[in-house]
Amino acid sequence: MDTNINSLSRDTLKLLNKRKFFTAQFIKKDGSVRKMNCRIGAAKFASPIAKDKSEAQSTIDERYNFLTVTEVIGGGKSIQTQPRKINCNTILSIKAVGLHIHRDSLDKPFKID
Repeated sequence: MDTNINSLSRDTLKLLNKRKFFTAQFIKKDGSVRKMNCRIGAAKFASPIAKDKSEAQSTIDERYNFLTVTEVIGGGKSIQTQPRKINCNTILSIKAVGLHIHRDSLDKPFKID
């Protein structure tokens, strides 16, 4: 399958990754590229930020296309978690549920393969 799409919304990512691990590569606010292993909506890994988000914060996240995730660091019995926000407008690639959604730069469309 080789398909192009122009953007990824936070709602699309939530549907795609509900309670599953995924890897996101994105451009941070300082311009550097970051790769992160994370989850959305898993009760075991849910962060206080995700649980106690105010209505105002939810509105800001929706307006600016931010996605609250839980970064998962390590493995086995030494798993550490940290709440993080990803700007969906700066995502370069997502690997999840057997799909690789990627683009070469922010001005290019996503390719799915």
